[in-house]
Amino acid sequence: MGRLNQKLVLDQIRINGSTSRAEIARKTGLSKPSVSRAVDILLRKKLVLREDSPKDRGRIGRKPEILKFNTKAAYFGSIDIGGTKITFGLGDLSGELLEECHIGNPRNWDKIVKIIPEEIKKILKNANISQKKLRGIAIAAQGVVNIDKGTVGSSPNINGPEGYPLREKLRKNLPVSIWIENDVNLAAIGEFWKEQEKYRNIVYISLGTVIGGAILINGKLFRGTNYYAGEIGWLIPDRDCLFEDFGKFG
Repeated sequence: MGRLNQKLVLDQIRINGSTSRAEIARKTGLSKPSVSRAVDILLRKKLVLREDSPKDRGRIGRKPEILKFNTKAAYFGSIDIGGTKITFGLGDLSGELLEECHIGNPRNWDKIVKIIPEEIKKILKNANISQKKLRGIAIAAQGVVNIDKGTVGSSPNINGPEGYPLREKLRKNLPVSIWIENDVNLAAIGEFWKEQEKYRNIVYISLGTVIGGAILINGKLFRGTNYYAGEIGWLIPDRDCLFEDFGKFG
């Protein structure tokens, strides 16, 4: 319950920019003591900062506490493994993109695993950010991704065995949390994250090197029993397509 309250409180501070404990309690429905406990923990973790309101500068007596989301408390890397190129990004907790670079995709999982740690070090150096402040890396990969095992399945553009252990391989040289997800699923989550106050249900269609889709229901990603939900790229539009050779099975 404590962690859930912290998440609710942190989300309110992040969404509103600056707010007070009383306002958080009003919007979340949490009791004031519960809000205060969560805020105190977030302050100790430096995820939240106190700031003075411009209206209260010069005011005599106790000033009301204003809370602000600390976007520089940690940083996260992002890697988009596309059909022809790999894009690396570095962002803060607000989602602001601080650094970005692109390299060609060697189209082989073993080669990609060797490239990723080197490029992450370069992008951190360019942004003048210590590797200690890098808390995790999110990887967007084509094909069916088993998020529990951290493996990637058949991809039309990358050579490698079915169920390639991408997360296990990367952890040998990257001692941070690593999340691997289907690229279109992550794109849909990104759109939801920006517009979650307006929309809770999303169907996202991606038209790129390959065609893909993703589904969010009440703000949660719907993956299906075997992570195949939204994989519309291999739907058969016409019976004549049954006899076509498309190179790989989806």
